[in-house]
Amino acid sequence: MKVGDLVELSQKGRDTLWCREFRGMFGVITETEERIYIDDPRVMLVYYTVMFTGRKGSRRQSRIPRSYLRYA
Repeated sequence: MKVGDLVELSQKGRDTLWCREFRGMFGVITETEERIYIDDPRVMLVYYTVMFTGRKGSRRQSRIPRSYLRYA
Protein backbone atom coordinates (compact mmCIF):
# COMPACT_ATOMS: atom_id res chain seq x y z
CA MET A 1 0.00 0.00 0.00
CA LYS A 2 1.14 3.52 -0.71
CA VAL A 3 -0.01 7.09 -0.19
CA GLY A 4 -3.20 7.84 -2.11
CA ASP A 5 -4.68 4.31 -2.06
CA LEU A 6 -8.37 3.92 -1.25
CA VAL A 7 -8.86 1.53 1.70
CA GLU A 8 -11.42 0.24 4.17
CA LEU A 9 -11.18 -1.88 7.32
CA SER A 10 -10.49 -5.57 6.90
CA GLN A 11 -12.35 -8.17 8.97
CA LYS A 12 -9.60 -8.04 11.60
CA GLY A 13 -9.93 -4.23 11.75
CA ARG A 14 -13.72 -4.40 12.08
CA ASP A 15 -13.41 -6.83 15.00
CA THR A 16 -11.06 -4.48 16.89
CA LEU A 17 -12.81 -2.22 19.39
CA TRP A 18 -10.66 0.89 18.87
CA CYS A 19 -11.53 0.84 15.14
CA ARG A 20 -15.30 0.57 15.63
CA GLU A 21 -15.92 4.20 14.68
CA PHE A 22 -14.41 3.56 11.22
CA ARG A 23 -16.73 0.66 10.32
CA GLY A 24 -18.54 1.29 7.05
CA MET A 25 -16.19 4.13 6.09
CA PHE A 26 -13.71 4.45 3.24
CA GLY A 27 -10.36 6.13 3.63
CA VAL A 28 -7.33 7.41 1.79
CA ILE A 29 -3.83 6.69 3.01
CA THR A 30 -2.13 10.01 3.72
CA GLU A 31 1.14 8.88 5.31
CA THR A 32 3.22 5.76 5.93
CA GLU A 33 5.64 5.15 8.79
CA GLU A 34 8.20 2.37 9.10
CA ARG A 35 9.55 1.30 12.47
CA ILE A 36 11.92 -1.38 13.63
CA TYR A 37 10.30 -4.05 15.80
CA ILE A 38 11.70 -3.75 19.35
CA ASP A 39 12.04 -7.47 20.05
CA ASP A 40 13.65 -8.32 16.71
CA PRO A 41 15.56 -5.51 14.95
CA ARG A 42 15.46 -7.41 11.63
CA VAL A 43 11.69 -6.89 11.36
CA MET A 44 10.23 -3.65 9.99
CA LEU A 45 6.66 -2.70 10.89
CA VAL A 46 4.67 -0.39 8.63
CA TYR A 47 1.92 1.81 10.05
CA TYR A 48 -0.48 3.98 8.05
CA THR A 49 -2.24 7.27 8.69
CA VAL A 50 -5.67 7.17 7.06
CA MET A 51 -8.29 9.87 6.51
CA PHE A 52 -11.68 8.14 6.72
CA THR A 53 -14.95 9.56 5.36
CA GLY A 54 -18.48 8.22 5.44
CA ARG A 55 -22.00 8.99 6.55
CA LYS A 56 -20.80 9.63 10.10
CA GLY A 57 -18.44 12.41 8.97
CA SER A 58 -14.69 12.31 8.54
CA ARG A 59 -11.98 11.18 10.91
CA ARG A 60 -8.22 10.84 10.77
CA GLN A 61 -6.44 7.95 12.46
CA SER A 62 -2.74 7.26 12.65
CA ARG A 63 -0.76 4.11 13.43
CA ILE A 64 -3.08 1.59 11.80
CA PRO A 65 -1.27 -1.68 11.03
CA ARG A 66 -1.44 -3.21 7.54
CA SER A 67 -3.49 -6.21 8.69
CA TYR A 68 -6.37 -3.89 9.71
CA LEU A 69 -6.73 -2.45 6.18
CA ARG A 70 -7.71 -3.75 2.76
CA TYR A 71 -8.09 -2.19 -0.66
CA ALA A 72 -11.56 -0.83 -1.39
